[in-house]
Amino acid sequence: HQSLDNEVDKYHIVHNSSEIRALLEKHNVMMVIQGHYHQGHDAIINGIKYHTLPAMCEKEEDFCEILEI
Repeated sequence: HQSLDNEVDKYHIVHNSSEIRALLEKHNVMMVIQGHYHQGHDAIINGIKYHTLPAMCEKEEDFCEILEI
């Protein structure tokens, strides 16, 4: 329930998120899919896309996402 994306509410961010992001950047990660932040959020930080899934309870119907690579 905590995020590596430093653009969300500070109470939802992993305490050492900057260290983890640096490690991901070092290893050429292209995208991080994480969950959840109730309203959802997308950001690009140092070339990596951070996609944070919204909570299922925030939608009127059942909610899921399908990612095709």
